[in-house]
Amino acid sequence: MQEVKKLMRNLPHVWLQPGELFVSRVPTVVTTILGSCVTVCLFHSKYSAGAMCHCLLPSGVDGNESIYRYVDSTLPRMMQKFQDIGLPLKGMKAKLFGGAVSRIKRTSTSALLVGPANIEMARNVLRKLEIPLVAECVGGHKGYKLHFHSGTGDVYLGRL
Repeated sequence: MQEVKKLMRNLPHVWLQPGELFVSRVPTVVTTILGSCVTVCLFHSKYSAGAMCHCLLPSGVDGNESIYRYVDSTLPRMMQKFQDIGLPLKGMKAKLFGGAVSRIKRTSTSALLVGPANIEMARNVLRKLEIPLVAECVGGHKGYKLHFHSGTGDVYLGRL
C-alpha cells in the first residue's frame, strides 16, 4: 500500500461512489469500496487514459444521465464517454472487480444472487462490445477496496 500512498501524493485522487462513473485523459487514482457491486475499469495504455464505473445491479435503466447504477446500461454509456473525450475504442482493455456474495440471511434468495449476477452481466456486455477482459478478481464473501491508476490500468486491490 506504500505504492498507492505515493501515487495519491503525485496524482489527482477521486473517490467513486456507487452509481458513479469516472472518465479522464489525465492519469488519476480512482478509489472505491465494493461488496456485491462491480467495478469495470477501462483503460487505453497508448493514450494513458481510463474510465471506471461502480454499478449496483445487473440490469435496468437510469432516467438521469448522470446516474450509473446498472451494468447493462452503464458499460455502453461508459464507452461513449470514452469516445466523447476523443479516445478510440480499438486498443481499450477492461478489468472487472467485485461481486461478492452476501452471507446475510434474507427472506428473498435474490438478495444473495446480486453479486454473481453483476459479474455475469459485466462479462456478457464486455464480450458483446468486443472489449477484451484482461483481468478480474470477483466473487467471494468479502468486499474489496480498490485503487485504479487510470493512466496505466494498474489496480491495487485489498479485501475488506
